[in-house]
Amino acid sequence: MAKQRRVDCVYLLKLVNLLEDPFSSYYSNGYLNSEGMTILSLIAQLTIREAPWLASLFRKARERRDYQSVIKALKDIRELCPD
Repeated sequence: MAKQRRVDCVYLLKLVNLLEDPFSSYYSNGYLNSEGMTILSLIAQLTIREAPWLASLFRKARERRDYQSVIKALKDIRELCPD
């Protein structure tokens, strides 16, 4: 029987914290830059395995790249991995 993979919430929340600040170096004029997109893609990859219903939110966040879309996707991760 294969082992079921679980989300590593500690690692995932550290990544989420990087993108929650709109004035961080991961944003340029309110939009994710390439480094921020890399982190968002990693977060999406780790999250969608456990919660596939979040895929559409991540898809929209990747397309729009704006702060509001990113925060909307990250909010659901906070619910998946409470502190």
